Amino acid sequence: MPVGRYSLPITVAVFGIDHFLYTDFVASLVPSWIPGALFWTYFADIALIAAAAGMIVGIQARLASLMLGIMILLWFIILHIPRAIADPHSAKGNEWASVFEVLGSTGISHAAHLEPPGPLLHTKPPRVSILRQARPLHLQSPPP
Repeated sequence: MPVGRYSLPITVAVFGIDHFLYTDFVASLVPSWIPGALFWTYFADIALIAAAAGMIVGIQARLASLMLGIMILLWFIILHIPRAIADPHSAKGNEWASVFEVLGSTGISHAAHLEPPGPLLHTKPPRVSILRQARPLHLQSPPP
């Protein structure tokens, strides 16, 4: 069982659920110059859970991880960098920790995109006997 392949989608699903549980807080993080903070909060919630489901089930898993990485990269640029620059010393530097956490998550999501496609929930591969794989040798006689 490839436990490592489950760590990213499970984490992403938990983040999506947390975003639903703390909708008001997450909506307050959306910059004021972006209209519809509540819409974008729910959009991100659904996108996180959909990406996790796609990676676990194997439905467009590579596309799901790529789009997840792009979304997190946009958060990095639009949300986290401006917050860290505006107030670098708030909460004992947690904004800068958040910046590097999101940057790492972007890299992990893009690395998952490079993973060979296929569902994470799969059965054992079919057994193929060595004899069925063997091909007869066709020896050619030497030229006269």
